[in-house]
Amino acid sequence: MVTVFKNYTLWQKVEIETQVDALIRQPDNNHLYALISFYEKAQLDYVFDYMMQKQVNNAELFYRIALPLLKLNKTDESVNFLLESTRICPNNVNYLQVLAGTYFKLENIDEVLNCYLQIRKLTPNDPFLLNNIGAILQRQEKYTEASEYFSEAIKFSPDNPFFHANLASTLEQIEEYEQAYNNMLEAIKLDPDNESFYSRVGTIVARRGNYKEALEYFLKALDSHPESPELHFNLGIIYSKLREYRLSAANYRKAIGINKEFVAAHYNLATLLLTVGSFNEGWQEYEWRIRRNINDYYQIIPRYWNGEDLKEESLYVYAEQGLGDTIQFCRYLPLLREKAKEIIFICQEDLIRLLKNTYSFARFLPFNEVNNEINPEQDRHVFLLSLPKIFNTDLNNIPAVKGPYIKISDELKNKWAKKIKLINGFKIGFVWEPKTESETHKLRSVPLEDFYNLSKIERVVLINLQKGGPEKQLNNLPANKKIINFTNEIKDFADTAAIIKNLDLVISIDSSVAHLAGAIGKQVWVILPYNSDWRWLLERNNSPWYPTMKLFRQEEPDNWDSVFAKIEKELKNNTRSARPLFSDKRIN
Repeated sequence: MVTVFKNYTLWQKVEIETQVDALIRQPDNNHLYALISFYEKAQLDYVFDYMMQKQVNNAELFYRIALPLLKLNKTDESVNFLLESTRICPNNVNYLQVLAGTYFKLENIDEVLNCYLQIRKLTPNDPFLLNNIGAILQRQEKYTEASEYFSEAIKFSPDNPFFHANLASTLEQIEEYEQAYNNMLEAIKLDPDNESFYSRVGTIVARRGNYKEALEYFLKALDSHPESPELHFNLGIIYSKLREYRLSAANYRKAIGINKEFVAAHYNLATLLLTVGSFNEGWQEYEWRIRRNINDYYQIIPRYWNGEDLKEESLYVYAEQGLGDTIQFCRYLPLLREKAKEIIFICQEDLIRLLKNTYSFARFLPFNEVNNEINPEQDRHVFLLSLPKIFNTDLNNIPAVKGPYIKISDELKNKWAKKIKLINGFKIGFVWEPKTESETHKLRSVPLEDFYNLSKIERVVLINLQKGGPEKQLNNLPANKKIINFTNEIKDFADTAAIIKNLDLVISIDSSVAHLAGAIGKQVWVILPYNSDWRWLLERNNSPWYPTMKLFRQEEPDNWDSVFAKIEKELKNNTRSARPLFSDKRIN
């Protein structure tokens, strides 16, 4: 009977030892390839173990065994041999470079960096090595450190355009746009025929907000790459920022024509169509947003609901994106009552107490309980923001616009009424900054000082509705009895809604509080950036989604002065008494 040892037989073990011994005595290619013929992992592990037992101290031999393993794509198996070669001969740059490349194939970026740093001690002035270290640090999102290495590479090789381009890329990530721009111009100067550089400059210029200049660079790049879907996608973004919506849509469509599966282009086209009020096609394209986050709920897609009647099945409705989206589109829940045996709404926990009071026919689950509840093979599923498409929503048939569609419990409303009626003056709830970071955080944010100035208007009293990190900014304001903060007493959005109901007005950036005020029928003024979100449409001062909402739009990017001048003028004209400015009726 043959003895099995580590997945191979005793005679195989003897044969391996014989081959290793021959290789040690005479390290030629014949013996090497005879050895590598035993290329299964278990056998190769034993080759290494046996060489260690024999105390082989030949770095080149370990290295020469590793090379054919790499050619055979036996990357894992080669690592031990390469490590031993670098242990025996730690100052051999070639060994370290091959080990770094091997770790890169294995996506072990930390070890790649370690190898490069060892090599740097041996060749400190190698610009290509410095560039590679910068690239690894950039991949680790250590942008400041990466920029230092790219700068060092440029010092030793100032005429390499790619080093300048790489430095620009890291500087862009840390918002050093001016320096990034200058480095990209230098890259173009050194390699004017590299059209990809023009696209890179366009991106940097666009981040600085200079969209007309960015357009020039993207068009230059397009000259030599007319069929690049990415360039047409970028042009779509730039034309949208310049409010050239037809050209923006044309470029998104061109990108999609070249690459039909270009998810981001479909999504951007969708939001553009919704912005200009083309709801029919816009909702269809907006379904591509699901592809952006397909891994979140991939298991429900085969059982996705498209509007058909469900007799014996439950329908799971999934809130998505932010709190404001949930508040805006929960108005569709009543339309589902007759469609399924049971409606289960999965949403943010902060909203459940509030929404239960209105939609008592539905069952509510917070997101953290979803995995224990879902039966993807038996029930049906739909995302909340697919409902406008399913119900063929256009500007003339938006549900629940005749009055408030979220109700507040009398108990909460009365509790907060007792507190707020003690405050004399015209009471305005306010929000100046998004609670959490996002791509549009800076765009939507307003300086707190602009709201502070509103408190100087006679009879105006500000009630803080801002929560999260930005709330701490209140501590930096001068002491002011006309700014009141209840947020420590707010448990969730049910409390926030009750507070808002007892105020005279809400003034807010594009936020969940703005949506909430509109949903409960409170007068709300919403402050919008020059390029606002699709749901606010274009060039109108009211919203088809919320009858009691008025929109104040920036007239030019990054300038809130004119917006607050209008707000101050309206407040001063209408706060001569402490009575409400308006009744809670639709703003025409």
